[in-house]
Amino acid sequence: MLAIQILVSTVPVLVGAGGFYLAFLKWQSDQEDRRVKELRREEVFVWVNECIDCLRSLIILTEQRDSALFEGVIDVKRRDLIIRTSTLIERGRLFFPNNEAGSWGLQKSGAYRGFRPVILDQLVMAHQLALIWPESRKKSTTLAAICAENFVTLAQKEVGRSQSISAEPAHDGDSVYLSKFINCPENFRIQ
Repeated sequence: MLAIQILVSTVPVLVGAGGFYLAFLKWQSDQEDRRVKELRREEVFVWVNECIDCLRSLIILTEQRDSALFEGVIDVKRRDLIIRTSTLIERGRLFFPNNEAGSWGLQKSGAYRGFRPVILDQLVMAHQLALIWPESRKKSTTLAAICAENFVTLAQKEVGRSQSISAEPAHDGDSVYLSKFINCPENFRIQ
């Protein structure tokens, strides 16, 4: 009889301890999942910033390719962009694998089968612009700008915040034109 009483009083304690242990394991697993997600987010953020640097550089180079300001450096910068966009595309495949598409690309290696994600398409287009260097400066600049806009839009969905932490930087801005403020720069100062 005493043994049954001890057993009956011990079982709830053991069940409670087991439940506590399982809850602890779940909490520990959740913590690890959060750390992995945050690490990935940070790595993607670094990659995104490098991509934006390339895309914005391409816009400036296509727009200013006949400018005396860039005389003698356009070809060097263009070669650098060709290499950087190529490596950024490949690095991007680590974060954004191709989407499976039935038999599309089955003859290719695993990472290249299926359809490339649209975020990488923006870099591929920029790479092709730098590589081919179309004659029309205006069309090239427009296409480079569209690639940059598309990329930032997609990247913001991946790593950006939906709202600013502080309300002040998020206030609606005015369209800023140099001609509006060049004669009175103090009017541009944030109070």
